[in-house]
Amino acid sequence: MKETKAERSGEGKGSRKGGGGRKGGGPKKKPVSRSVKAGLQFPVGRIGRYLKKGRYSQRVGTGAPVYLAAVLEHLATVLEYLAAEVLELAGNAARDNKRTQSRRRGDRRRRETQSREEKPKAGT
Repeated sequence: MKETKAERSGEGKGSRKGGGGRKGGGPKKKPVSRSVKAGLQFPVGRIGRYLKKGRYSQRVGTGAPVYLAAVLEHLATVLEYLAAEVLELAGNAARDNKRTQSRRRGDRRRRETQSREEKPKAGT
């Protein structure tokens, strides 16, 4: 028995018209966020929502929140790097300052002992 064209396309024998859903009725795919698709940590969906809610323009393109999230993530990385550099420099300065203070204490002790001793007067 030959198949009709409708049966070959999947429209025959009780199937719904336009059956563009999942094939085989397998398990449903887990949704993947736009942040994961773009490889970003910043929330693309939330940024897009804020762009729409903020009335910055009448329409917001699909790539705009992705691009903005990437820029913000890059800026956060740069700020993190700068903060680490400043923290390292501050730590080095604090360590060096501690050394100079301890040296000054030693100088003060030496001065105190020298002041107790009698110094010869000039010209005698």
